[in-house]
Amino acid sequence: MSELNEGFRVDTAEKAAWAMRKYRRLAQQEDSNKILAASEVNRINDWVTRVNASVCSEMEFFAAHLEAYAVGQRAQGRKSIDLPDGVIKTRAQAAGVIVDKSTFVQWAVEAKRDDLLRVTYTPNMDAIKSTTIIDQGNVIDVATGEVIPGAQSQPEKITTTIVPDLGAMDFEGMDDESN
Repeated sequence: MSELNEGFRVDTAEKAAWAMRKYRRLAQQEDSNKILAASEVNRINDWVTRVNASVCSEMEFFAAHLEAYAVGQRAQGRKSIDLPDGVIKTRAQAAGVIVDKSTFVQWAVEAKRDDLLRVTYTPNMDAIKSTTIIDQGNVIDVATGEVIPGAQSQPEKITTTIVPDLGAMDFEGMDDESN
């Protein structure tokens, strides 16, 4: 939050309403700027896609021929080919397994293949809150009376959210800027 200007204070409902009106207008301007920027980004991205379509097609053509050449050279022992305009590198990747996570996990659970799964432990915050108390800043296990290591109390804090009505009508001139 930015520093408060000591010369201005919101200390009445009228000033709060005026300040919210100002805040809403600024939020509307910010929103408008974001919409304009997104529109321009989309327009430029469309242009780049259009003008690069033939370039990408030609690059794919040459890339396929360079890759074929590099694979042939790798068969003769050259892993890297250094050319005046760039380098072609090859790397062998060992055969492996590609796993669709959800399908595999479902199968492993049904097949009782726990040896193929990892179990991740995370704190259950609901259970922690319901089975502990805070005493002088310490988190205490109610069942044992033990101070729980790795748990600390967090003091209450108040957060503020300002939600301007971006669709509100702006009655220009009805709001005196001198409030």
